[in-house]
Amino acid sequence: MKYPKLRNGPSPVGEALARHMNRLRAPWLTTIAGDVVANKMGARSEVFQGAPDAIYSLGYERAAAPNDFSVRGTRSFFAPFVRVGSWDRGRFDTPAFAPIGEGRGVVPVAVSPGVAALYVSRYARTFRELVQFAYSEDPYSAYAWSLYTLGRSLHADHQNAFGVLGYVMYDVGGTFDSFGAWVFTKDNGETFDQTGFSYGPGWRHGAPSANRLDASTLLVTTPTYVTKDAAGFNDNFDPTLSFAVTIRGDGEWSVTDVGALLDFSYPSPAVLASFMRESTNRMIWDDLAGLRGVRLSNGGSLFVANAYGYDRVFDPSGFETPNPALSANLAIFTSAGTGAYARTGTLTLPNAFTVGRMLVVGDKPVIFLPPDLTLNPAGRSHLVVFTPTGMVEAVRELPFSPHLVSANLFALDESTIAVPAYGARQGVEGYRVFRSTDYGETWTPFTTISRSADPPPLGDNFLQNYGDVAWLRDGGRPASLSPGAPWQTDDRLPKPWSA
Repeated sequence: MKYPKLRNGPSPVGEALARHMNRLRAPWLTTIAGDVVANKMGARSEVFQGAPDAIYSLGYERAAAPNDFSVRGTRSFFAPFVRVGSWDRGRFDTPAFAPIGEGRGVVPVAVSPGVAALYVSRYARTFRELVQFAYSEDPYSAYAWSLYTLGRSLHADHQNAFGVLGYVMYDVGGTFDSFGAWVFTKDNGETFDQTGFSYGPGWRHGAPSANRLDASTLLVTTPTYVTKDAAGFNDNFDPTLSFAVTIRGDGEWSVTDVGALLDFSYPSPAVLASFMRESTNRMIWDDLAGLRGVRLSNGGSLFVANAYGYDRVFDPSGFETPNPALSANLAIFTSAGTGAYARTGTLTLPNAFTVGRMLVVGDKPVIFLPPDLTLNPAGRSHLVVFTPTGMVEAVRELPFSPHLVSANLFALDESTIAVPAYGARQGVEGYRVFRSTDYGETWTPFTTISRSADPPPLGDNFLQNYGDVAWLRDGGRPASLSPGAPWQTDDRLPKPWSA
């Protein structure tokens, strides 16, 4: 037999496990003994040893009971997930269990009208409430709050900084004060504080969106809506007043000039003084929520968005000139730092799309683009790969039907992309993690999340059930929040542009 590959040093136990599995007829096997994991992969075998990893995914097993959530986990990406717990502390549409550092993860969920909470766990068997926070409903937003992690920030004394970004509105003597709220911790979740940003009472803002550029830079965009004769709000007919701020790891924030990044196209203020405010406000929120950005390894930054928001045309009466082709274009913006963005390119995709997760793997940014099935019912999911300087390198069509693959890409290391998807391995279908070591050119099944759960429903433009993976610990140590580019979430590490 071939000698097993010893991934992290000699292991007599692992070698014995590998020899035993090679005597068996099954081509793919995994055996775990203590902190040793042995894998048989056809004619090859490998051995890992050391403290176990902690990797989890949250979803449901029965489509008829979509709020009966299971937590499934594994001690190694080379071993299948098993059920380790359940979630019964609240209901939500899309399950999310997100890492926050220090080997822990949180589930954000509404606990009562206007109040939400983060529940934290280390082993996903039990959860405890970490913090509660107030929020208000934004009628134009698809969500009320979002969790963002910065990582080990210089401005937080290299402790883990993370928080929840939401929208809050108060009645102040008949005038509404609405603002973007950042409920945050700068000490690994020991204490929490809150800050907010707005133009002041009377302005109607909405739920902010954000992109983490590095452990000290969270770029937040806050919508400013157009209003007329709305009780508690000023009249405002200018749709271009949404703004950006940069939040540091200690919660301090500053207004940021982002150049052309917010130069979206809307009906004129004269038109909005008369009508079309509701549809315009929905466009404002959609445009800001569709921005995706990352820090580049050369010290600059890259942002992308669907070009429809920038290039649509309105006639003098405020009616849009139909041009469905715009929704297949990706607008590309770059900056030499983290502000003053310029539009540097437009990429045409094979079909209309929405935007998924964007990350850096090695020194190359990648973004997942699910199809917009309302415009292209036969559309496909695509992966766009960029060069280290933000130029388009490749466009890959994913080998999955859209409803079978998640939009939540993640990295296993600085050369491997992974994504949850529903697919077959040796003829058996199930929810699995697929991986690619060639930036999406080929994908292979890596590990199984669940083979017993009902298949995904038709019609969704991306997979939602078991659609994300929380990697909390790597060999017993806290896993990186950005394994594809560890420097992005750890200010203790040197930045590639300063090497």
